Amino acid sequence: MHRLAIVCLAAWLASCATAEGPTGPKFTEHALRAGAVAPEMARLYVFWPAPDSQRGGAAKLTIDGNGVGECEQGGFNTYDVPAGAHVLSTVNENLPGRCDVRVDALSGSTYFYEISPRSEYGYAAMPGSVLASIPFPPITLIGIAIAVGGMALESSGKECGGPFSLAPIEESAALPKISGLKKSK
Repeated sequence: MHRLAIVCLAAWLASCATAEGPTGPKFTEHALRAGAVAPEMARLYVFWPAPDSQRGGAAKLTIDGNGVGECEQGGFNTYDVPAGAHVLSTVNENLPGRCDVRVDALSGSTYFYEISPRSEYGYAAMPGSVLASIPFPPITLIGIAIAVGGMALESSGKECGGPFSLAPIEESAALPKISGLKKSK
């Protein structure tokens, strides 16, 4: 059942897929070029580890409500922000819900955040996804409405709803996961 939810969620996320995946430098190259964090700033790394076979989607990112880019499956992105309180979010313009994480960034510090699909979101879409697969337009439309409604209800009132979770991760645990990833657009 858990795998079916992930498959359903992956199908919904495929609607926003990018063809080639991340194409920038690998994390190790990027980190060397980026240098030290500037005074009064903090560095946020957001990454989405995924096997090559699963690459193709992207999570839109915002900091304090401002769009800053995206993180593709199998990629990472980096943002230098002023020290202080911030809200880092993953959003998908095509699907309801969002995941907000509060960041209390200390001057000169580096933070890592891992993106992953939320299986609960996939479960909420499952009944509608089944109906949407029926090749009879009225039933298909009803299925889509039920799926979107289920996803919206599942995410309603949650700080971390939507198709993606965004979790802080210690540097020692993040480095093995991020080291081979390429920078997203």
